[in-house]
Amino acid sequence: MRLKFQIAFFVTLFIYLAILFSGEYVSVYYTYYLLPLLAFLALFAFGSLRKINQTAKLVFVLTLFLLILTLATVSYVGAYLPTIVGIIFMVSGIIMYLTKKKG
Repeated sequence: MRLKFQIAFFVTLFIYLAILFSGEYVSVYYTYYLLPLLAFLALFAFGSLRKINQTAKLVFVLTLFLLILTLATVSYVGAYLPTIVGIIFMVSGIIMYLTKKKG
């Protein structure tokens, strides 16, 4: 099952990158749907409840990378992108904070 999520993640990532670098107008709706979908797929494709802190870091860093890439390649991202990405950042950040090792 995990392999199916990994395949779905990389196919979705490839489609998203192809859309971003197509050189044509990129609809903001692609970013609204594909960024959360990629975070969700990364969670199930590479995540583990035993290593929840590392999983949250992966989702956080992946989302940050895709946000920067999106902002660098798209001329208009719309008003909802910060809200969508902010929620992903908040949830993964809270999980990272609550599950960090003390020491």
